[in-house]
Amino acid sequence: GLPEAAALGYRDRIPKLIEDYDARPPEEKPYGLTGADIAFIFSGLSGEIDFVLSLMKNVCDINVGQDSDVGNVGRSAALSGNVDLVRMLVNEHGVQLENPLSRRPIAFEALCAP
Repeated sequence: GLPEAAALGYRDRIPKLIEDYDARPPEEKPYGLTGADIAFIFSGLSGEIDFVLSLMKNVCDINVGQDSDVGNVGRSAALSGNVDLVRMLVNEHGVQLENPLSRRPIAFEALCAP
């Protein structure tokens, strides 16, 4: 599905999966998120900076998902283990590391490093 494709960085599949997701009825969309939101949130798990940045252009709120069980792109980026991605999202784009699950040592390292 869409979250898995985004997490694995399957760029060629994302547009069609977003389209399919957005065509679903509202009751089938958890937390009211759009397909672009889902793709952006889970893209952090890919650890691919350029992929995450390409999907960032399609969301209205950089911290989308932060107030849900899903978490935001900051959480998924921290889980990816890519310090440079976490640092870029937090320091250059204002992504919040919103909950204890995302505040792993790698996230703190990214915040504290020069």
